[in-house]
Amino acid sequence: MFDEPRRVLQSIPGLTYVEFDRSRERSLCCEGGGGRMWIEAFDAKDRTANMRVKEALELGVDVIATACPFCFLMLEDAVKNAGCEEQLKIMDIMEIIDQVLD
Repeated sequence: MFDEPRRVLQSIPGLTYVEFDRSRERSLCCEGGGGRMWIEAFDAKDRTANMRVKEALELGVDVIATACPFCFLMLEDAVKNAGCEEQLKIMDIMEIIDQVLD
């Protein structure tokens, strides 16, 4: 399911929606769902969650939105490992919606 969560985010007033270059069918898996999180990477930068955080920082976004609990955990760890907690936050789409409704 690709379009529905994007439409919800794009409908939020004041939210600037930015899409990763690699998205939808071409997206990078965070490695959580496939069990790769238990396999040691040769280099931490090779972890796809770390690559995603780097891409997000390059795009200049301050939030990565996800609906996947594995992505949430893997990306949150990648943000901590990169030391960019002040610049970039990982949020579940429902957290974003909750903030808008408050």
